[in-house]
Amino acid sequence: MRRKEPRDHRHPQHRPMRHGATLLASAWWIATAALAPDSALATEAQTAPVRIELNKLEAQPNGCRVYFLIENAKGPAIKTLKLDLFVMGRDGVVEKRLAVETAPIAASKTIVKLFDLAGVPCDRVGKVLLNDVMTCDEAAQAPAGICLDRVQTASRAPEVPFVR
Repeated sequence: MRRKEPRDHRHPQHRPMRHGATLLASAWWIATAALAPDSALATEAQTAPVRIELNKLEAQPNGCRVYFLIENAKGPAIKTLKLDLFVMGRDGVVEKRLAVETAPIAASKTIVKLFDLAGVPCDRVGKVLLNDVMTCDEAAQAPAGICLDRVQTASRAPEVPFVR
């Protein structure tokens, strides 16, 4: 009768299942660690603010030219960002409603967009209201509601606030 030799438990061939499980667990931890920062960065990018500043109003023969400074400092590229704006007179009454396309905006980019308010002289503009984001198509495919939440408004135009 042949006598069984004691197994050397330190040798991998005597514990193939345990070795495979260890490799699988190690691979899972490495993959999780590698993906976690990307996931956190993607979430941070989708919630990074888009700052829209009413930078200046400039008188034109038939109205007022409006300059917006748009900062997409930390967010993904934005293919379309259409704003629903109301221009209020100094008396608080609505002067005009506009749909303004402010994109495309590259990732980590600041741009200037301008548009003309036909028939509204600059000295009648009392406030600009960002009523809503009508369309928003980011590289990350965020819905328009998320885009509205990301928008921060500011104004450098004297006595003309830009609000949400």
